[in-house]
Amino acid sequence: MDALAIFDKIKQETKREDKPFQLVEFNMRDNMYIMNVIYGNVVTTSNNHHTFPHDLDPEILNKETYEQLTELLDDKKIPYTVRNDDFI
Repeated sequence: MDALAIFDKIKQETKREDKPFQLVEFNMRDNMYIMNVIYGNVVTTSNNHHTFPHDLDPEILNKETYEQLTELLDDKKIPYTVRNDDFI
């Protein structure tokens, strides 16, 4: 998936009312970038656990897509963080 399509999905997540968007998190491992969307506290008016709002699935990105996506996020001032997954 290209950076613009992923960015469109992120923009949709920022507009959700059932799961407040906090930021995008990138976990870096070697030449792989794993993107997750981090949400605030989930608000639900239903006691039915089968209708619990679903998170955006993680995306595995290459370096080029990661760089394009972070540029788009910077332009629109959407918060993100980058973590290095270094294993000992």
